[in-house]
Amino acid sequence: MNGSALRWLVVLAILSPAVHLQEPPAPTEDQTFARCLAEFKVVRTSLTAYSFTKHITAERHEKNGKVAHHEEREYGYVPRPDGRFDIRLLTVNGAPPTEKELKEHEKQMNKEFSKSPEQVAEDKKKAEEEDTSISEDFFDYFDFKPAGRDQWNGKAAFLLDFSPKAEIAELKDKNKKLLRSMAGRAWVSEGEFRLLCVEMHNVKSVKIWGGLSGVDHFSVRTEYIPAASGPYLPKSETSQWGLHVGFSNLGTFSRAEEYSNFQKVEVKPAADKPPPTT
Repeated sequence: MNGSALRWLVVLAILSPAVHLQEPPAPTEDQTFARCLAEFKVVRTSLTAYSFTKHITAERHEKNGKVAHHEEREYGYVPRPDGRFDIRLLTVNGAPPTEKELKEHEKQMNKEFSKSPEQVAEDKKKAEEEDTSISEDFFDYFDFKPAGRDQWNGKAAFLLDFSPKAEIAELKDKNKKLLRSMAGRAWVSEGEFRLLCVEMHNVKSVKIWGGLSGVDHFSVRTEYIPAASGPYLPKSETSQWGLHVGFSNLGTFSRAEEYSNFQKVEVKPAADKPPPTT
């Protein structure tokens, strides 16, 4: 599961008017919703203005806990005028990639860049439609409650707990099936209304493929750069999940993504193609 399933939590700020003595009053629901929504839109657009490095660690553990697979890859991202990224494979398991690994990566990139502008626009639209973030529909699926205040890496934050509603609302999008089985907590900075961290876990198993398979356990933790000014960007995302197919336990899978080396890049809009000559 990717980071897109989590970012919507920034809009879910339903805070109680009860506050501690001498503390500023908590914002109303409407105020928090509007501020968080406006702030979080920055995340969706700011990445395309930065080059950065992403380190990905993927593992699979057998039922007895033994590591069956471990791989680490590091990529360099540079934004393109068309809104996509040039992605370089930098290392594999701490070493320079082999010729075979580079050719496989180049093949994937060529496939992506061979898409027409219409295909790119269609893919982007589809991704936005399937994105589970920043949607008012989630108020139909979850109960939210304030959980007080806390410090997150030295920043004052509101705590927000969320859990599935007792009544089952009709799913407006099948892609939100997993989310309705989740619960967790979000940390939102008091001053800037920026999401600092989200922790989620499933409270019941999720059946897929007509019940023949399922997600037995799932947890994810996402952190963002908490700077009061400057870029509002992702810092890390770690997830772990267990799967079964029929009566077979496939073990536990984990994935960790760490972002670093953000550099602001001036990206010039793509030049329009000249009209064909006759």
